[in-house]
Amino acid sequence: MGHSSHALAGSPILECKKAVSKSRQEPIMADSQLAELQNMRVLLEEARGLSRNLAYHRRARLETELGFVLEEVERQIEDVRGLERD
Repeated sequence: MGHSSHALAGSPILECKKAVSKSRQEPIMADSQLAELQNMRVLLEEARGLSRNLAYHRRARLETELGFVLEEVERQIEDVRGLERD
């Protein structure tokens, strides 16, 4: 099941993906950026919980997208933590 950017145009998930992608391009992230990523993760997990009230087909699609974004946020957090250790 593929998804198109057109279907998500203007959606919070697409905007979140753009923000994560943009921040990934920066070589060094500050502690405040790490805190922002952690806050984003919490909000995405809350959104996943709220999605359980949606109709099945909408919930499945949203949970898939949230999963992709959460994975990227987790990678970002690990990258920042790795930079802090160096």
